[in-house]
Amino acid sequence: MTDAWCRTGCRARLLHAVPEAAHHADFAEDYERWGIYMSDERPVPVAADDLAVHLRLEGALLDRKLAALHAMASQTRPAVELMGEERYAEQAAVEAFIEVVPS
Repeated sequence: MTDAWCRTGCRARLLHAVPEAAHHADFAEDYERWGIYMSDERPVPVAADDLAVHLRLEGALLDRKLAALHAMASQTRPAVELMGEERYAEQAAVEAFIEVVPS
């Protein structure tokens, strides 16, 4: 994705999803038990002050995201069963992104 963005002249803002540090610390054990990672590599958490976009969804926006995630039950049901609906919603509520800077 980044290569294609660079080839087009980096004209648009490009964001990469990252784990926010405090959120990641709170849910890291859940992610390990869930088996969300497909290799031995783990994402590098980013401090909240270093994020370009940091959202905490609630209300109708969170409900909408959860409905979309639940529509992919084969991917999300194991996490809901592991964490419970409330904790799963808490982890899904946070969106964090860094801005890619052209090199």
